[in-house]
Amino acid sequence: MNTIRTELWTYQVKREVPCVVCGQFFEQANVAVVVFDGAQERGELCSGCLATPTQQAAGRLRQRGARLARRSPLWAQELAVLAGQLDVTDDWGVTVAALRTAEQAARRRRLPAIPSRERHALIA
Repeated sequence: MNTIRTELWTYQVKREVPCVVCGQFFEQANVAVVVFDGAQERGELCSGCLATPTQQAAGRLRQRGARLARRSPLWAQELAVLAGQLDVTDDWGVTVAALRTAEQAARRRRLPAIPSRERHALIA
């Protein structure tokens, strides 16, 4: 049974976090794509991995798990389980376009008092 799902979460600050798939740190402006396996939060997804089909992301997770196996066998096992779930997941449930739209909306909510012409220059 497929239990992978994603949610868009909004934050008030910029953060640097690791991607659950590729492991690379990336800057999150205000909106995160959070990956869940059932009720368990697995981590956040960078836009590059979000643009990748889930089956390809599963392959990336397996490669990452293989690199980590000696140093952290439990974490490597967790990545293998997540990869198995991604193998049977059709898509992420969120698109890069939806992420960008949510980011723009979050910026507009933060900058409501600035005239739209000036606001556009700040958030473009």
